[in-house]
Amino acid sequence: MKAARDFLLSFLLVSILATTSIAQSLNWQVVTTSSQRVSIVYFIDANVGFYAIGTVPGDPSVTAKLFRTNDGGNSWNQASVESLGGNGISDIQFEDALNGFACGGSTDSYGRFWVTTDGGVTWKKRSGNGLSYPMTTRKTEAGILVTDFSNQLMISVDNGNNFNFIETTPVPETHLGMDFVDSLHGVVDGNYRHSSTSWYYTEDGGLTWQSSGTQMETWSIYGERGTPRFYACPEGYSNQSGYKSQVFRSTNYGKSFQEVFRFPFQMTGHVAGAGGALYAQTAFSVTPGKEGMYRSTDQGENWELLGGPTGRTDTRFFVVPDCEGNIIYASGLDRKIYKAVDRVGSSGGGSSKEVPCLADYKNSSAVTPGSRVTVPIGIKLSSTSDVIGEQPKQIEYVVLFDPEAIDTGKFSSASDVVPPVGWALKSALMRGDSLVVTLLNVANDGIVELQGFGFVVFTVRNGTSLANCPIAIASVTLSAECVPFLIVPSIEQSTLTVITIVTSGLAHTEGEDKLLTLYPNPATSNITLRSDLLSTGKSSVTIFDARGVAVMDMILPSQASGEYQLSLGSLAAGSYTLRLSHSESAPIIKGFVIE
Repeated sequence: MKAARDFLLSFLLVSILATTSIAQSLNWQVVTTSSQRVSIVYFIDANVGFYAIGTVPGDPSVTAKLFRTNDGGNSWNQASVESLGGNGISDIQFEDALNGFACGGSTDSYGRFWVTTDGGVTWKKRSGNGLSYPMTTRKTEAGILVTDFSNQLMISVDNGNNFNFIETTPVPETHLGMDFVDSLHGVVDGNYRHSSTSWYYTEDGGLTWQSSGTQMETWSIYGERGTPRFYACPEGYSNQSGYKSQVFRSTNYGKSFQEVFRFPFQMTGHVAGAGGALYAQTAFSVTPGKEGMYRSTDQGENWELLGGPTGRTDTRFFVVPDCEGNIIYASGLDRKIYKAVDRVGSSGGGSSKEVPCLADYKNSSAVTPGSRVTVPIGIKLSSTSDVIGEQPKQIEYVVLFDPEAIDTGKFSSASDVVPPVGWALKSALMRGDSLVVTLLNVANDGIVELQGFGFVVFTVRNGTSLANCPIAIASVTLSAECVPFLIVPSIEQSTLTVITIVTSGLAHTEGEDKLLTLYPNPATSNITLRSDLLSTGKSSVTIFDARGVAVMDMILPSQASGEYQLSLGSLAAGSYTLRLSHSESAPIIKGFVIE
């Protein structure tokens, strides 16, 4: 029996190895040599980046330092880091070109947390109370999260001064890798020390976590921005030599992982990606001709060798999306920092293009003259569009309206444009019958299929004679460092909001109310949908919160009564948008409130 099992395992391994191939090696350039062990390489963009000298628990101590380049690695200068601990910096994250934060351990039994406001030239230490040995840090809607070698998972809501414990595993466990695909959905590993622990996922920015059942020590988790996909390439259990690293993938926001590939040797434990490509690096001794960086362009199922350095386990390389491709910066066992350009990737779409879409945030409002109305702004992209997942530097959208109904003189760019989480308002300009809004992508969020751009508040004129005022999105332009591309809403479906102006009281709008009724509204734990559409065939219902994030999605069976009572589960109090889809009707979108 054992012989048959071993034969089967050998056959499977050979079959998996057949999916690796050797591509033409990239042109790897040595940009600098470190005097000691490198813990992390991190870049803000193609020019500005860092490498840190540091160690992991159990390694010989080093003289910790941080070096910075502003010319793509041609020259390096030591950065000023206040109270740099003996184990150095383990992770770095930037919110924009100037503001960033970092974490690291120390030989004096407490952790370090730093912030920078000058692009990483100088770093100031925060108190970091509660940290012991920080490994990875991320910022979400909930706060700043840190995985801690001794204290599991910690969170700070005061910019890194104080950290509090978040319970993930049922027993004390070491956390190493962590990442998020947006401000809510993330994964953290709980590696291998107890049989009752696993990797964990969150849907609320890291406040609460649930088990995915996957167990393995991995130095990093990679979340592909704007998608539900997470990846990991563990180095294996720390007490297991000769490990063959697996590649794990999740397509459901980390709720479960599947093995999609297995390398015939041990990897560093880090995986990174950009421009639709994934990268992993070999560790320690590897068969000659097989060592270096590997790339996958099919979500981790097949890998090509790109050459380059073999690295150490528990270290991190970096991939920078750029116009000319993906720029890879990685350290080797020889303590050199290597650079190569892989032309498979692109950050800005690569060329000018028009991407059709639908305005997907229709709703109706009834207001009295002189009142103010809040208009949600958003689009829906085709799921086949190669725009999804890209990370533009900024977005500009144009909103059209009738100036006879909207009082442009009462518009305030400072208070009447509310960007979504992860975006900052750059400008908002009134131009007669249109409003042009430009948002900056401060969180490096990727574009999703249903993309919300926040809210715009308009004031309705007094004494207007118009009965209805359509508010429509005209165009959306996404810009990276490469050529920007234009998203064009379809004309017949570009109306986002129809404001019905009444002389007194409130009036229901025509059309959609005849097709769909929601009650009670405001709702509490349940809401009833009433529509003739429900009595013929299946319908689908999607509920979005105020930020445009889908919080519920389900299929409704045919209802002879034309009514369906929908449980709102654990949805918090607030404003929501419900979309009813049916084959015999265009999507119907209505708003409701949960008290």
